[in-house]
Amino acid sequence: TRVAICTPSSATSRSPDNSPLFSIEIPITHTIGPLTLNGIADWIGNDFVLDFKTGQRGDRAITGWQPWAYARATGQSTAVLAYLRSPHLEIFTTADLETFDQRAPELIHQIHRGNFHPTPAPATCQICPYAPLCDASTTSPTSGPFDADPTKTIA
Repeated sequence: TRVAICTPSSATSRSPDNSPLFSIEIPITHTIGPLTLNGIADWIGNDFVLDFKTGQRGDRAITGWQPWAYARATGQSTAVLAYLRSPHLEIFTTADLETFDQRAPELIHQIHRGNFHPTPAPATCQICPYAPLCDASTTSPTSGPFDADPTKTIA
């Protein structure tokens, strides 16, 4: 099973002595059991991997999977989410990443089996763009491009 997280274009930033400071937009592939994850790590430093986010902060237990995968694929000890619309960095330490290591086998098993059942939670549903379509959502349906009422016409 392959999961594409985004698409490539890469470069490396260098210090005055020409040693790499960090690499940007590096394609990654990481195989875990029957699942192969593909993606683009926005920045890879000496001991961290960083991913920029344009959306809102979410529950770390959910948003941490992508930086966990990038850290494991690149061998970095720290993963960071940088939210561009707020002055916030979400840092995942070695201990945080190890927590994801413990949860990963079950999640990977479910993905491989095609089990994509929703696991609603107020914090997650509140920022999910698919909440208006989801019968399990804990938020009230809102109007927008994904209107919850299939009988309405979207202009």
